[in-house]
Amino acid sequence: MNKAMLQSLSEYGWFDENDDSGTIKMKLQQIISEINSHEELIHAMIAKTWCFDEEDLWLILDHPLCDYGIALRSYWMCQPYWFYRQIERNYEFSEPEKKKFEGIKLLEKRLLNNHYKTKEIYCCPEELYGKPIKDDDLYNPGMKFIPTELRKTSQGQVIEPTYENIFR
Repeated sequence: MNKAMLQSLSEYGWFDENDDSGTIKMKLQQIISEINSHEELIHAMIAKTWCFDEEDLWLILDHPLCDYGIALRSYWMCQPYWFYRQIERNYEFSEPEKKKFEGIKLLEKRLLNNHYKTKEIYCCPEELYGKPIKDDDLYNPGMKFIPTELRKTSQGQVIEPTYENIFR
C-alpha cells in the first residue's frame, strides 16, 4: 500500500495552493486512477471524506475496483439515517445538505440495482453503525427508512482500515 499517497490525499498535499480548480480535479483524478487494490481504495475513501461533501468521492465510487462492499461502507459512512430522520421531521435541507442527500440516494439506487458487479469485500453495516440496526431505534428513528437489503452484511475479504495505514 502506498502510505505516502494516502497521507498526501488525506492532508490535501497533492495540489499546490495556486492550482486552479480544474488542475486540482485533474491531479486528484490521477491519484485515484493509480489505486490498484481494494485496500488502497478503502483507505483512500476514508482518507478523503466521510460524506458527500465533495463530488470527489464519486472518483472512488466509480473506480473500476470499487465493489459492493466498498460502496456499502461508503453509504453507511455517510449516515443516511440522519437524512431520512430529517425528512420525517420536515426539516428543510440547506443546499449542501440537499446535494449530499442526492448523492446518498444515487448510491443507494446503485447498491439496490446491482451496479457494483463484484462482491469481494466484507462490510457489516452493524459494525459501522456500532450496534444492532433496528427500525425502532430511538436514537436514530430514520433507520427504519434504510432499505433492508442495505442492512445486510456483504461477505468477502475483510479489510480493516487503520490509522497506521492512512497516516504515518
